[in-house]
Formats: sequence, structure tokens, C-alpha cells
Amino acid sequence: MSPVRHLWKPVATVLAAVGLAVAPSAAPLAGAADDVELAVQPPGGGTPDLTLVHALPGGMNLWHMPLAEVGGAFAAPQLATTLASGGFSYAASRTLAGDFGDITGSDDGTADQVVWHAQPDDAVILWAVPGAADRAPRLWATLRGGGWSWRDSTPVAGDVNADGWDDLVVLHRNGPGTNIWVFLSDGTRLAETPSEVTYNPYLAFGTVRAAIADVSGDGYGEIVLFRPDPSSGGVQTVVAWKQAGSFAGAATGVWVIGTASGGGWSYAGSRQLIGTVRPGGTPSIIHLHAQGANPGILVWEQPLVPAPGAPGPAVLAGAPEVWQDLRSGGWSWTGSRQVLADTNADGLDDLVSVHDQGAAGGELVWRHVSTGAGLLAPQVIADLRTGGWSFGASREDVAVPRPAALG
Repeated sequence: MSPVRHLWKPVATVLAAVGLAVAPSAAPLAGAADDVELAVQPPGGGTPDLTLVHALPGGMNLWHMPLAEVGGAFAAPQLATTLASGGFSYAASRTLAGDFGDITGSDDGTADQVVWHAQPDDAVILWAVPGAADRAPRLWATLRGGGWSWRDSTPVAGDVNADGWDDLVVLHRNGPGTNIWVFLSDGTRLAETPSEVTYNPYLAFGTVRAAIADVSGDGYGEIVLFRPDPSSGGVQTVVAWKQAGSFAGAATGVWVIGTASGGGWSYAGSRQLIGTVRPGGTPSIIHLHAQGANPGILVWEQPLVPAPGAPGPAVLAGAPEVWQDLRSGGWSWTGSRQVLADTNADGLDDLVSVHDQGAAGGELVWRHVSTGAGLLAPQVIADLRTGGWSFGASREDVAVPRPAALG
């Protein structure tokens, strides 16, 4: 299931700034299709799987990288499949990682990927690529009519009904506001027809970001929404929550649980993740904030604090604090993307950054290990400066699939 979606200086300068050395790696060609053996799922709990989608002239390559340290190193990204026929387009698709079911009956413990794909008339087709030896794409839904629009929709993956399988939540423009829909998994696939979760006229589509996380502690993933704070321009956190937990067939409330505002906070100049970075199991919001004239980043942690008696999900967002200062060493907010994943099996999510290498070409994958009270200095875990990798022609996601034996 999913966890709770540019280095402009020379690489040697960046590495020296954080005291790291990078061993050259024989990274496979990002734009080439090879028959590559996938990494074997280690025993025990599921291993986070970083998925990387890379554009091709006539389609895209789907890659994956197990975020498991073996002998002090991480495996290089490995090719899952190539989608180069049948009309697949990198630019006209959005790709999400998850564990959406035992799609083939013999899933191998690597991430499934769903492709939310545009059609020439702006309709949507939903494809699935299993995490299995058979990675042929499966057509799961055709959304023509009924107002469906690829341009006016944003998908996000996560388990909203506590059955252990990821579901697909879709935000869709509806007049001034946003509809929220969910395609539930039945353990083998996502539903062909979605269920409507809620409509809110005050959640303006295009200004709302979404994530899935159990913030209430009831065992069900809630839909966590981030939007501009109406009074300050900072970040307001909203939760779509329903007592019954399943989001199907009943009204869902939308609750504001906190803001990050004042002191230069900007929704437009930040992006958000949510995961368990502190001991205790309660998620936190991680804000990656741009620094104005400085190209770097400040990483803020905003804890979600149980608030018995508070309405709705009974949780409130606490005061944010800086967990890492990346305003030096060549870090760039616009030239990086981040996900959260537990990379060292300590039960805490770590920050994983994919960073452009500018004129040098390619990208580096870094991890910032959580100590439970901050982040350790970034460490390079994959060197993708060769092999055709391009930051501007790729995107990432992460999932925690079930081990193959539990599929």
C-alpha cells in the first residue's frame, strides 16, 4: 500500500558540501528497453518501491527501485516495462504507484502502477501495470461522458477502507468547487465505476493538493487536502473524513485542522508530503518550502496532534518546525522532487529527493534519514547522471507493496 506526490553547482561541489562520495554506477539507459531481472523481495514486511516514469519519443518507460539497503548500498533502478505502442503518451498521462490488488494472481512484491491517461477528446482511460512477471497493461476503466475530463482531474493513491489494498481517489473540477471520487479495490483490481465521496464548493480545483493518510487514528486512510489559507496565503490543511471509514454511500465532512502561515509561508512556494516521521505512529506533514531569492529549500515538519473532543477527525496540526536547512550545497526547490518512505526499516519515514544535475545532465537520488526529531545529512543512494536520465522528462512515486508471499 502507498505510504501516505536541479543541483546547479557541479556535482563534486555538492558532494563535498555534505561530506559524501559517490561511487560511479552502471545505470541502465533511461530511454532504452532491456530485459532486466527485477530485484527479489526480501523476507519480512513490504519494501518501499520507488517508481520512476521516463518519457520516450513515442511512449514511456516504467522503472522501479527498491528502497531497501543491502550491504550498505541500494539497487539501481530496474526497468519494469515499456509502453511504446497503443497510444501511450508520457505528456498525456499521470502515473501512480500502489498495491492495488493481486492483479495477476502471482504478484511479485513490487509496485503496481496505474496510468490515468487522456484521450483526444479529453476523456480518461485507466490502465493498470501489475507488479508481477506479467506486466502487460490492463484496461480497467473508460470514462467517457458524465463530465469526466483528464485536464480537470487529479488522481492520488492510498488505502481508504483499511482492507490492505490501495484505492484510487480522484479530485475533479465541478463548477467553482471540487468533487472527490474513489475507485475502490476489490483485492484484484480497482472498480470500473467510482463512488462519489463529497462535493465542496470552497475547494477550488487547481488550488488543492491531496494525499491519503490515517490522521484520525481509526485505521482508515483519510483524504488530506492542502489549499491556500484564505486569510494569509499560507498553507491550510483540510481533512475529508467520515465516521464509518469507507467513504461509500454516506455523507463525508470536510474539516480544517490547521494552517502554516505568517513569517513568509506561501502555498505557491511550497509542496507537501504526509508520513510517519516521528515515533508513535501519528503522521506529520512535511513542507518543502522555497526560499525566495535563495534557490534552496527549508524542510519543515508539522506534527498532527490527537485532539480528543475536537470535531471531525479529532486531530489538529501543531506548530511547524525546521527539520533540515538545504539553503546551501546546490539544493534547488524547483530542481527537485520528494517522496517519503522508510528506507532503513526503522518504522520511520525518511525523505527521498530526486535532484536535477543541470548542465551536467541526469539526476541524483538522495535520502534524508529521519531520526524522529530531525533529518540526517542527505546521502546519495542512486547516481543517474548517465544512461539518458532526464529530470525534466521523468516523474516519481512510491508505494509499499505486500511481500509476494502475502499477495
